Amino acid sequence: MISVPPKYSSEWWAALISGAVLFGLATATTLWAIGFVADIMFMLLVILGSLLGDVVLALAFDAINPTKVFVGPGDRTHNGSVVREKAVVVTPFGENKEGCVLVRGETWQARSESSDIASLQAGDPVKVLDRMGLVLIVERASNDI
Repeated sequence: MISVPPKYSSEWWAALISGAVLFGLATATTLWAIGFVADIMFMLLVILGSLLGDVVLALAFDAINPTKVFVGPGDRTHNGSVVREKAVVVTPFGENKEGCVLVRGETWQARSESSDIASLQAGDPVKVLDRMGLVLIVERASNDI
């Protein structure tokens, strides 16, 4: 499994900055090699522009669509805030007792051990009991969602 450093840690910034500098250096070297640019100052500006662009882009993406699920490497369970929430079935549960549910505007894979869960259809209410990794454990709920 690939280990991803925590967001905004020193390792995260080192990876972002080193990647941006490497990409800027490769771009500047390519432009210099084909004779497009002979000025060293322009090459340094390309590297700096690449670095600043990557930092701004990373921060903008995080502001627009922040990561909402935090499960560390090797974690199977997390007592997150979705447990004990009400949800709505998005895709019907089949004989394998698995389907998708909508919780707080997010679609999650879900599973149930209940015998009557296979009859759940899209739009039916369910209650989230637990979470195993990125799969919610659900049971049928009353219709008062």
